Amino acid sequence: MKVPVEKILNKFSSERLFQTPYRFDDEFFLYLLDNRLIKYKIRQIEVGRLCDAYFNIFSIKECLPYRYLAGEKEAYEQYCRLHAENGWPLMTEARFQALIASLEQNGYDESQIIIVNKNNSFIDGKHRACYLAWKYGLDYKINVMEIRFLS
Repeated sequence: MKVPVEKILNKFSSERLFQTPYRFDDEFFLYLLDNRLIKYKIRQIEVGRLCDAYFNIFSIKECLPYRYLAGEKEAYEQYCRLHAENGWPLMTEARFQALIASLEQNGYDESQIIIVNKNNSFIDGKHRACYLAWKYGLDYKINVMEIRFLS
């Protein structure tokens, strides 16, 4: 029996993420996930095991948003400039401060799941994870969505 290509593609389409209980940032989705074929799974991890391999950072404590929370403002400003210069999603101190205020006031919304690859490197949610590590410690456990790109 032949299976229509559309059925096969729908099985791996990133669009099916909208059928999960999770919410995704529109800017992130359009920038990285739109029209991509993926596999995903939900798993629990300690925030201290997350990293940013894209920037060769293998400890969340070395991530620039974490360092900002620890008082290193200049390093974060450099991170924001790097995003602006390379046309990556906009990062600003004001935007991060607004996120911090929201997390302080409303707590962490688990429906806005942090997304990682199989090596625990951030795909989306680095700022939220850094806040959680800073606020609750590196042993704090959260659910993450692990995504593997097929296309």
